[in-house]
Amino acid sequence: MTIRTMEFLNTLIDKKISDMHICLPAKILEYDHSKQQAKVKPLINKFVNKDNTIILPDIYNVPVMQLSSGQASITMPVNINDTVLLLFSEASLEEWLTNGQLATPDDPRRNNLTDAIALLGLRDFSKPAQADNNTDLLIKYDNSEIRFKPAGKLDIKCSDATLQVDNLVINGKVDITGNVKIDGDLEVTSNVKVSNKITSTTATIGNKDFATHAHLGVTTGGGTSGPVA
Repeated sequence: MTIRTMEFLNTLIDKKISDMHICLPAKILEYDHSKQQAKVKPLINKFVNKDNTIILPDIYNVPVMQLSSGQASITMPVNINDTVLLLFSEASLEEWLTNGQLATPDDPRRNNLTDAIALLGLRDFSKPAQADNNTDLLIKYDNSEIRFKPAGKLDIKCSDATLQVDNLVINGKVDITGNVKIDGDLEVTSNVKVSNKITSTTATIGNKDFATHAHLGVTTGGGTSGPVA
């Protein structure tokens, strides 16, 4: 093999490799949450030489990967200008994206820009991370957060919360600071200890209404009345 032939082959291989895409950062331009589909803009230009760079085009119909499996999922809001990591499939995704079944590509392209998959969560170093330590598992959105701490501890912080369940069972000690409103019956199977007064418009104890009750064996003056009638 001559030197000229080797140079030609090396140039050909370099050209082929330069046309392949593996992964790139990009930003979200449009997002359809119902399909988890985005339009994205690659954030790194293609370098040809010191005098020549190529601005990569916007990429359409990019599937966005959210954490899910079967009927379980954790979905996050995707905003315009959010940064993602693009992975480029080694084969055309076009046929597979239509129904998710086993597919045979009708195009021989490989690692092409049009076959990108977007992964959420990539951040450049200029943006501070959400984590304030390296020990807790933190789920955070705006001003709400769920923090899993070591030794089995859990902290939840939010401005307002609604819990809708058919049946809620709590095993263990419960401490509540603040007012509690119950729209329904309260059933207690053990003792009730109150360190302050109880205010009520009515109370039934031993099947007797203490708001309108009467006493038996009432005596005048300083005597002691009888039991509740």
